[in-house]
Amino acid sequence: HFYKRVMKAWCIWGSVAGLGLVLVVAGIVAGWAVGPSIVESLVHEQMDLTDQETDGYKYFIEPPVPVMVKFTFFEVSNHKEVIAGTQKPFLTERGPYTYQEDMVKKDLKWSNGSDASNDTKQFLEFGQYKTYTFLPNNSCTGCTEDDQVRMLNMPLAGLMAKFVELGGYGGQGGLNAVETMLKNGTDELFALTTVGDFLFRGIKTGAAEWMMINGLTSNRLPPVFRENGFALFNGKQDTSENECYQVETGQEDWEQHTVITKWGKDSQSLSEDLSKAETCTWIGKYCQTWWTLPDA
Repeated sequence: HFYKRVMKAWCIWGSVAGLGLVLVVAGIVAGWAVGPSIVESLVHEQMDLTDQETDGYKYFIEPPVPVMVKFTFFEVSNHKEVIAGTQKPFLTERGPYTYQEDMVKKDLKWSNGSDASNDTKQFLEFGQYKTYTFLPNNSCTGCTEDDQVRMLNMPLAGLMAKFVELGGYGGQGGLNAVETMLKNGTDELFALTTVGDFLFRGIKTGAAEWMMINGLTSNRLPPVFRENGFALFNGKQDTSENECYQVETGQEDWEQHTVITKWGKDSQSLSEDLSKAETCTWIGKYCQTWWTLPDA
C-alpha cells in the first residue's frame, strides 16, 4: 500500500508539473507571438484619428501639454554713446517674458484622396490655430507686457539695410529720408519699445509708419507688417495662416500615421511642396505634425 501511495503521489505531481510546464511554454509563445499584435492593435485603436472618442484624436486636435515660450530682451543702456561712436553697446538683460502657446486644430475635413469610390478617411485636412497668453507669474518679477525696453529699432535698421543694398539715387534718397526722421525725432535707432507691441500688438510709428504709407515700400513689406504695424508675431495670434495641412490618418497605412502630405498658406492653397511648412518635424523621409501625449 505504501508503494502505491508513493506512485500515486508521483503521478499527481508529475501531471501538475507537466501541465505547468506546458502552460509556461504556451504563455511564452503567446507573449512572444501573440502579445505584440494585441498591444499593437490596442495602440492603433486608441490612436485612431477618425474616431473622435479616442485619446489619439483628442490629443492630436488639442495637445494637452502647454508650451511655454520665453522672450528675453537685451537693452542698450548707453545708446547715446553708441550713436556718437564713442562706446560699444552695453547690454542689460531684461526678462524673461513668458507666454503660453496653445494650439488647436480646426476646420477639419476628411477625404479619401482621388478614389471617389473609397469611403475610407485616408486624409485629414485642418488649420492649426495658435494663441499666446502672457503669464506674469512665470515671467520676471514685476514684469508686464507694457514694460519698455530700449533696443535696436528693427524696422528702421531693416529699412536702412535695404536702402544701402539698393544703392544709386533711390538708395541715397531713402537714406536721406531716414536721416530726416532721426534728426527731427520721428524715430530713433535705439527706440523705447513696449514688449507687447513688439511681439503682438504692433508698432505703427516712426519708420514702421513711414514704410506702410510710402509708395516705394508699402507694397513690398514682409508678413511682419500688417494693419496694426510691425510686430514680430504678426499673423501668428489666433490664426491658421501658413499653418494649413493635410495628413495621413493611418487608415490605409499605419506607418503613414500623421505624416504631412500637403501644406499651404490657407486651405485653398494646399500643395505637396513641404519645403516651407512651418510645423514640420522630419522623421526619416517623412514630415510629421507636432503633437504629444500627456505624461503617464
